[in-house]
Amino acid sequence: MATETFFTQQAANRRLSWLLMLSVVALLAALGLAMGFGLTADPVASVAITGGAVALGTLLALGSSGTSSRSSPSRRASPCRAST
Repeated sequence: MATETFFTQQAANRRLSWLLMLSVVALLAALGLAMGFGLTADPVASVAITGGAVALGTLLALGSSGTSSRSSPSRRASPCRAST
């Protein structure tokens, strides 16, 4: 039997969503650093590219968190009509 309420599950889901978004930004930062150093062989340029990757990842994460609940509009339940 589940002892968690809907609200505790919702809070846990939000925490895990933020953790997932943070990990995506960290992955983009690592890829930006690797690509920047691989393309330029200059540590300063690779850090600049990493900053761009982090900025892009942050914007994408914040944009997706703000619109995810509004992407599918909820519909009102229509009352069941008995057929005669």
